[in-house]
Amino acid sequence: MTALRPTSLPRLDEIRLDGSVLNFALLVSLLTGVIFGLVPALHASNPDLNESLKEGGRNSSEGRHGRRVRSALVVAEVALAMILLAGGV
Repeated sequence: MTALRPTSLPRLDEIRLDGSVLNFALLVSLLTGVIFGLVPALHASNPDLNESLKEGGRNSSEGRHGRRVRSALVVAEVALAMILLAGGV
């Protein structure tokens, strides 16, 4: 890595990784993965069979509540991605 660094950058020798920032980023990424992985798993583990039978049709395993939860998770994931993208620039 040292051989690849450009010589035109000022104060290049002062650049280093901050441990607290690295730990925070690791913690946020782990929590995000757990939250976005666990919520659908918990929702799928407790199906409402009566509601599913009432809904019928091709997608009978998911009712109106399931679509709302999935839509909310997609919106939250896109919002978090935009925040991280804006913060990385």
